[in-house]
Amino acid sequence: MKSSPLSSRRSSSSSPLTKTSMRISLSKKLKKTTSNVIGKTKKKRQQPKGLDKTMKTTKKIIEILDPEQQQIKKQIMKKTKRKMKISMENRKKITAFTTSSTIISNC
Repeated sequence: MKSSPLSSRRSSSSSPLTKTSMRISLSKKLKKTTSNVIGKTKKKRQQPKGLDKTMKTTKKIIEILDPEQQQIKKQIMKKTKRKMKISMENRKKITAFTTSSTIISNC
């Protein structure tokens, strides 16, 4: 007689533990899935692929139609390329200076 209530107690005591462990595992799974979904939606918002493609095609069509715009764009691209080269050279100089100064300070 005494063994039967003990067995019922054991089952009742183990069942809440399994429920909590189930809840914890479910909450972890939910967190993972929601974070994945959020990450995917943010990436999509940052890079709208369909719009970019249509914009590029329309820009190409406009360039073909207007030769004056082509010349203006070429001039702008030359200027930006020069600026990019200058900024890259400046960055190289800055990094070289900082590395040399750290080497001197370490000695």
